[in-house]
Amino acid sequence: MPAPPDGNLFKRYNSPNPAMNVYRLQDDVMTDTIFSDTPAIDGGYTQAQVFFGRTSHIVHVEPLSTTKNFLRSFQNFV
Repeated sequence: MPAPPDGNLFKRYNSPNPAMNVYRLQDDVMTDTIFSDTPAIDGGYTQAQVFFGRTSHIVHVEPLSTTKNFLRSFQNFV
């Protein structure tokens, strides 16, 4: 294989499936559930799931109606 002039021997390919070509968050994610006695004004929620990126410092808060909705809120974050 002849060496290219820029010295880069790697080729990059995109997947034909567009869902595979999305940006991935290369970060550890910490999560915590917050409970409150007072319901929220806009939706009446009394629980929230907080996601925090360890190195990127991204904060994302999802309201929860029950604690069983954790999986749905995690999928919304991803």
